[in-house]
Amino acid sequence: MAEFRSYRLTVNLKSPMGTPWQADTIIGHLAWMTWFKEGEKGIKEFLSPFLEGNPPFILSDGFPGDLLPRPHGMKQAGGVKDLDSYSKERRVRKAEFLKLSDFEAARLGHEIKEEPIPSPWDDIETLHATISRKSNTTTDEAGNLFSTESWCLRREFALNGSQPINVYLYCREGWREKIENLFQDLSLIGFGRDKSVGLGQFETLGLEGWEGFNNFKGANGFIALSSFVPHENDPVQGRWAFNIKYGKLGEGTLSSNPFKKPFLQVKPGAVFFTGGPPKPFYGRVLQGLAPGFPGAIQICHCLAVPFYYHRG
Repeated sequence: MAEFRSYRLTVNLKSPMGTPWQADTIIGHLAWMTWFKEGEKGIKEFLSPFLEGNPPFILSDGFPGDLLPRPHGMKQAGGVKDLDSYSKERRVRKAEFLKLSDFEAARLGHEIKEEPIPSPWDDIETLHATISRKSNTTTDEAGNLFSTESWCLRREFALNGSQPINVYLYCREGWREKIENLFQDLSLIGFGRDKSVGLGQFETLGLEGWEGFNNFKGANGFIALSSFVPHENDPVQGRWAFNIKYGKLGEGTLSSNPFKKPFLQVKPGAVFFTGGPPKPFYGRVLQGLAPGFPGAIQICHCLAVPFYYHRG
């Protein structure tokens, strides 16, 4: 980790979000902000280190408040003894997040004694009516209903009226200020789908040094804090779950086909055995996903948190 410094960026959601804060999506937004500000030369300088296998920074997904992803296969105190304990065990398996203190206990291979945390997200379904391209109304052949989904933090997870999301970073020398400025610029536009109708609005609350994942002794594996795609040389022994990503191109491409080919991502909370201290990051860069824009890439690295992998 000598070449990286650790940070935590906190943003406050000011509206529901239409797109999850996944690491590869966040980096894509920062890349577009670079292109808008600095043009072709700037975006080439931004992307080249990633393509060369020497990324200048690594991002986690965005996590609500002080919650972190539950490591897959973690130990839970007790066991299945009756119907009530079976119901609790099912809730634990489905719970996606842990408090920071429980996350640290899980890193050490200890049992978790706290009750599982329910989903911090409220789903919002919005109905829309299709509009005729001929009449620009919902009459005639138009008017069919369809729905879109968005999310906001449940009230009990809000802090003093704010909806905080934390993104963790490993950052090389000279990139901290640039990343902070890019997030500030992005906050003026918004994040993800349907920014034009108010979704994805946020403000940055600060980028601070973070030592929570450092000084860990005895690590023989890592917990992934990012949605990522493993490289062919990455560790394979572990416990994980997949997500299917249906990506879209950014607004600046002006392509007639905005869709990317779907691909599989490993979800945050995956754990892998490395046999010794892990690297700061794993994963790879995907190319050739966008038929409408062949030069597009998907940066699918993961921020790796040192972890004691129990092989029993």
